[in-house]
Amino acid sequence: MFSEPLYKRRSTGEKLNITFDFLRENFTAVCRNVLVVAAPFCIIFAIVFLQAYMSSDVWNTSMEWLNILHIESSTLTTLRILFPILTAAAVMPMAFTLIDTHYSRNGGIQKLRFKDLRMTYFLNLSKWFLSFLPFILYAILVVPVLIKGNEWFWMTVLTIIIFFFLEMAPPAFIIGRKNYGESMETTIRYAFSHFWNSLIITLLLLLVGLLVFLWEIGVINVIVEYKGMFLGTVPSNNIVAYAIYWILLLALLLVLSVSVTLAITALSIGIVFQYGSLEERNHRYELKEKIENFEKLRDE
Repeated sequence: MFSEPLYKRRSTGEKLNITFDFLRENFTAVCRNVLVVAAPFCIIFAIVFLQAYMSSDVWNTSMEWLNILHIESSTLTTLRILFPILTAAAVMPMAFTLIDTHYSRNGGIQKLRFKDLRMTYFLNLSKWFLSFLPFILYAILVVPVLIKGNEWFWMTVLTIIIFFFLEMAPPAFIIGRKNYGESMETTIRYAFSHFWNSLIITLLLLLVGLLVFLWEIGVINVIVEYKGMFLGTVPSNNIVAYAIYWILLLALLLVLSVSVTLAITALSIGIVFQYGSLEERNHRYELKEKIENFEKLRDE
């Protein structure tokens, strides 16, 4: 049974180990509950991506009835970036709910289902939105404009900066039971006082996004570009053969969506243990300061 304390000073390697230990111990419960809240996003975006690939493909006029959406490349790129952000909005509060429930119950979350966590989840969801509101507004209002203008450098820089200063606000608000003002003060203070620790989490998030993007390019686009390898000499008006092909592509897109969901889940749990480590370190400094002040007063 997973019994590691939440509030404990840990190295980066120890945080990674404890994150995967928690996932391994509670894998079924985590997957079951996380996929429930992420399923709508996974299905919607898989269908949208499929339609986007149809739009960019060479279709026979008899097949155009399948192509419902006509999505521009800039719009597709925006959707590729917004998908993990919107998925994170659903998944991170659930990951926080599960790990908070684990520690409040001293374990025993393996059999919990969404109906058991529903009220707590929606409360934590509202807290997540409130603490991450600046990043959400940036993603919705600014990111599409930067993509349309091909401002990739500034989009990357702004994403790193905003996430860097906000990453500890949700766990402080949800796990630490701090009020909104204290949570924002905590995340900004930790960003400055524990610069490298905070930067590592931010870079891990970007790495997850990069790996997902490369996975899509390396697998999905290859299948789309080399459609002939799968369909061979099948006539373009053979609806059954093409339908099978697109169903397989849709299945791969769903696998991609689920992969993103699980990666965000692991990162969310890692952020919680990062918060626990920083809190413990900060409390030790505060205790040390109090002891030193007490000794000074005693000597006087």
